[in-house]
Amino acid sequence: MTTEQLRQLIKFLLKEIEVVIEQGDVENDKDVQRMYQGVDNVFEQIGINVSDILPIDLYEEYLNGLQVATERLGAVGVAIKNVSSEVNKVITAPIHVDALNAIVADTMLDMSAAIRTSKKYAHKNLDETLKEVKKEIAKGMLQGMSTRKVSKRVAQRFAEKKMTAFVTKDGKHLPLDFYAETVVRTKKQTAFNHAHLNRYEEKGIKHVTVTGAIPTCGTCARYRGIVFSTKRGDKFPYINLYTTFPLHPNCKCNFRPYVMKFKSQSEIDKALRVAKAFDKDKDPRSEEEKLKYDNVQKAQAKARRLNLSYEKMRRKLGQKGPQTYNEFIKAKKNDKKKYHEWVAMTKKLTNDVKSDKINIRKVREIFAMDENKIQRLRDKSEKWASSLTQEELNAMISYTDVAFKPINAYLNDITFPIRDEDKKIIPLISQAISKYKLLDPIRVYRGVGESEYLDIIKNGKLYTFSSFKSTSIDASVTEYFSGGKEKGKILIVDVPIGTRGAYLESISIYPEEKEFLLDRNQSFRIISDDEYKLHVEVIV
Repeated sequence: MTTEQLRQLIKFLLKEIEVVIEQGDVENDKDVQRMYQGVDNVFEQIGINVSDILPIDLYEEYLNGLQVATERLGAVGVAIKNVSSEVNKVITAPIHVDALNAIVADTMLDMSAAIRTSKKYAHKNLDETLKEVKKEIAKGMLQGMSTRKVSKRVAQRFAEKKMTAFVTKDGKHLPLDFYAETVVRTKKQTAFNHAHLNRYEEKGIKHVTVTGAIPTCGTCARYRGIVFSTKRGDKFPYINLYTTFPLHPNCKCNFRPYVMKFKSQSEIDKALRVAKAFDKDKDPRSEEEKLKYDNVQKAQAKARRLNLSYEKMRRKLGQKGPQTYNEFIKAKKNDKKKYHEWVAMTKKLTNDVKSDKINIRKVREIFAMDENKIQRLRDKSEKWASSLTQEELNAMISYTDVAFKPINAYLNDITFPIRDEDKKIIPLISQAISKYKLLDPIRVYRGVGESEYLDIIKNGKLYTFSSFKSTSIDASVTEYFSGGKEKGKILIVDVPIGTRGAYLESISIYPEEKEFLLDRNQSFRIISDDEYKLHVEVIV
């Protein structure tokens, strides 16, 4: 099973918790107890699946490592009669049995701890969700809603909360499916690497060259092409190869045998000069190599965000949304209307979407957008993202995912219930936004419902908003968030230099929204108000 298949299996099993919750009555104590028992049963099933699958996967990865290592020995001149027969013979040797047992035991300990932590957070999340919904029931907010719909509301609220499996040193909460994938990927690479090192030791090989995929990160690049000694007291530098690699969860560094007796003196001298210049604190890559690697990472990050967007849509919209990833991608590329309808429904900003074309008058041209402005926004966004601390970046990503809704509800009404972890990131979001310096005056758009429109105009020409405001540089995106001309308007916002805001395309869960996020506690003046459009300008 691949790490992605493991992740999908865990996602599927976690989805079963939502099914269990939907089938219960939140006001029936026995049903509530069944919900908690259902949570426990799902985590027990995850543990059983992990115990059945991982030892076999790790064994196969170790065996593959032995196979490749034996082939590499033959390639450099070490006598190998038959690769397959040699591998089948040596796999039962104590050095390999002990190594494999240690890796399996270590992996299972990590996974068991992660499952226990996730189970604890699942109980905590269910506690919080039930309290929130019961409070809404007591206030009469869910009056007339059937038991089935109330239970579905509980399940959806539960799904929006993070199912933490591991908390990093910087306070980042890693969900179980992601953490499991990361652990297993790392342990599989460990098994592959240790098989190489043990096979080389069996053959008396005392030196190895670190190899791996190209292009690579700055951390791995420091070790690539360096010959290391596997024993202390050698003229070549020694490091503990078993504990040093993998260097990080995505590390693909591996080893080729370096056999002295098959090398000329000039080859050995050259390798020694390179090895003695080894500096683990210096990135040896050229600017071109760095750019290639960064481009690969950006492409992979974009693919991950797209997949996350699709998974979120599928979970929230069911039959009303995309049924396959291909349908999602096809709509995103070729059917913008359908795609933005899905996005709007996912964010629960509208249910019945009607599109109104915007005919923007040629006024206030200093704010008008063009391709050069948009490109400068994108370039600035990428530089800004790289300047953020990990804590600030996590806060911004969390906001664009699910935290935007409870945070803004709380900022508009401080009596609104909010989780401590969401409340904690509010100042971090403002802190991150403050690092973004707008280079040009720009024009952005926002779809507003009737209540927000009335709130804006109630004080006449001036208005101050206490919450963050999501806008887009693309007018066509926001048409789908106004709720149609019977329900709301398109807000046209002129944003001068000096406005506190940031362009989020490079880090957003929904990059295609082309979001410009305005910081809280800013004021703007009303420029014009007609049937379908409200034109305003931020005051700086």
